[in-house]
Amino acid sequence: MDETVKSKDLEFIILPCKGYIPNQYKEYFSAAHDLWHKVWAKELKFFDNINHLHSNAFTQHHFFSAIYHKRVPTSLCCYTVTDFSLSSTQNDDWFKSWPQEILKSMVSQYKKIIIPAWFTVNSKFRRTKNDHNINFGILHSELGVRKVYEIGADASFATARIERGVNQICRALGGTPLDIVPYKDKEDVELFVFSKDKISQQYKSFSFVQNYLWRRRIDPCGLVENYKHLFEETDYENDGIKKAS
Repeated sequence: MDETVKSKDLEFIILPCKGYIPNQYKEYFSAAHDLWHKVWAKELKFFDNINHLHSNAFTQHHFFSAIYHKRVPTSLCCYTVTDFSLSSTQNDDWFKSWPQEILKSMVSQYKKIIIPAWFTVNSKFRRTKNDHNINFGILHSELGVRKVYEIGADASFATARIERGVNQICRALGGTPLDIVPYKDKEDVELFVFSKDKISQQYKSFSFVQNYLWRRRIDPCGLVENYKHLFEETDYENDGIKKAS
């Protein structure tokens, strides 16, 4: 598919992964979920010999963002907003590839974190396969890093596939590499942290299209502002909610 993608034909939408979806966005939600299922059912068959991928693997996260081209999802990623000091967070399946010494170091440095999951690019919009003028893997990653900054998290993380070049995207966008580890005896992945201090400057050099989409983002449930407010009101140093002044 040889197509010049125009910014005006793109929509960047943020929706909950479960619960109430506004009627006008149910079609967008279903299209994103179906893309996720199509891509990851195949991947998990290879990695884990899973024959059926249940939707709760998607809906267990807090929200997702997706870039749509003329209502077709080009890419998406799910996110969980959480407190890294909780043992339930540290024992999350997402961190199973992380060496304990690195995990303990991260826990000591960061409390308010965002965990990304199920990073997905529609095969029809992969630049390696098609002659597109936009690299949607990079563009969505830019928006993901921007989202971490705008919500006010201390950090986010990535378990980046080297074979797919995702680790190079992480480096380019300000991620700090931590280690290279095997993943399910199938391939190596590189671990990254995106710290608030570093990305607060890095995102300013991101692409024009990223800034265009962020400023025109569609967030009908107010998720960015809600989670930003949650982080602002929670006093992680004193284990509680900040008192009104």
